Amino acid sequence: MKEMLQQIIDQQSQTNSLLSQQNEMLMGRLYPAAGNATEPQRILPNQKPDVLPRHLTVSEVIDYFDVSQATFYRNIKNVLIHPVNKVGNRPYYLFSDVEEVMKHIPAHEKGAWTFKKLKNRLKDG
Repeated sequence: MKEMLQQIIDQQSQTNSLLSQQNEMLMGRLYPAAGNATEPQRILPNQKPDVLPRHLTVSEVIDYFDVSQATFYRNIKNVLIHPVNKVGNRPYYLFSDVEEVMKHIPAHEKGAWTFKKLKNRLKDG
């Protein structure tokens, strides 16, 4: 009887260790930028993180471009970048599209006027 109990305890401990290894592996896949942490890396204004997620929300795009919400909706949304996915009513944008727009902006220019010029260039050309 004691041997059976010991076998059950050993099996449970092996199962627990396997589950913890799988959990660590999955967390590393879900949150690669955060490493072993259980929270995803947050994008803060005026801070360019090392690794950005593949899909960005509206607020993350606004923080990355460092523009106001009005500028985003007036000059950027559905003109310079288009949402690739919607979850509920929340659009998501590809980071590669956001980077592509940033390649067309000179380093010394920033702000609403820059995005309006890009928007007008797309209309004309």
